[in-house]
Amino acid sequence: MRKVFLLLLLFCFFYTNAHAQPSSSYDTQKKKSHVKERSIQQRQTIDFKENTSTRASSSRKSTSLVEVSLDSLIFAEIAKLETQKEPYQSCRLITNPPLPADFNLTAEVRPDVIDIYKSEYLTKAAQSNVNVADIADLEKLKQYTICIAQYAEVASKILQSVRSSYNSISDLQKHISLLVSQYSTQKSSVSSQIENINFKQCRFADSINRIQCKQLYIEIADRPKLLLNKQKIFADSIYMNISSKFNIEKSAASEFAKATEKASQTITESAMSQKESVERSKSSSATVKTPSLPQ
Repeated sequence: MRKVFLLLLLFCFFYTNAHAQPSSSYDTQKKKSHVKERSIQQRQTIDFKENTSTRASSSRKSTSLVEVSLDSLIFAEIAKLETQKEPYQSCRLITNPPLPADFNLTAEVRPDVIDIYKSEYLTKAAQSNVNVADIADLEKLKQYTICIAQYAEVASKILQSVRSSYNSISDLQKHISLLVSQYSTQKSSVSSQIENINFKQCRFADSINRIQCKQLYIEIADRPKLLLNKQKIFADSIYMNISSKFNIEKSAASEFAKATEKASQTITESAMSQKESVERSKSSSATVKTPSLPQ
């Protein structure tokens, strides 16, 4: 009887332990899961704070900058060389930009005198998209296009360089001046492509100053446009697909504005000087014939 009683006690002991063990394991897993969840929540909270801080810092940084354009600073330096150094001296896109009249695309017989018949003819020719070769001087047009590409190449290289070397406005201007002179001897990468284009296939694009040569688009103007294979070579302050827009600190904005104004003045003065020089040259080369008195 005693043996039977002992066996029952042992059976109860093992039965209790066997059912109690899973409960202990469950509690342990629950604690681990809870700790993990808290760790994830803490990590997320830290990440959120870091991201918020980064965004706030970025926002503060962006509001301290202003966007400006480097066009005037670049072309003011080129304008200085248009009376003394090639290829600028031959191109003169800034101080004496070619106009449609320079390519025989004008109805003006002499200053303020228009040939109305030719004017009507040119208007209809442009609207009908006729072949440019029938009217324009193709060789001059081709050289003009190469000049635009050359200027665009110089501007694009400067823009790529100054983004990593800007320190102050005066340093920026010195840097641009140095590069303008340096890059003038290098042939444009687009020039060879232009030279291979058959300009005899060019047609007017609905206007006497807009010309389409299959993959090439030219717009004759004070600020010309040149697109090749739909890429902006010289258009809308973009050169070789590189924008002239540039970020500077707000504190330097006033100094930059003054530099830009001075650069624009330099361009105007260079253009006036160029015009006066041409007029003097024409005047000195003119010969006056004095009629001889009758014998």
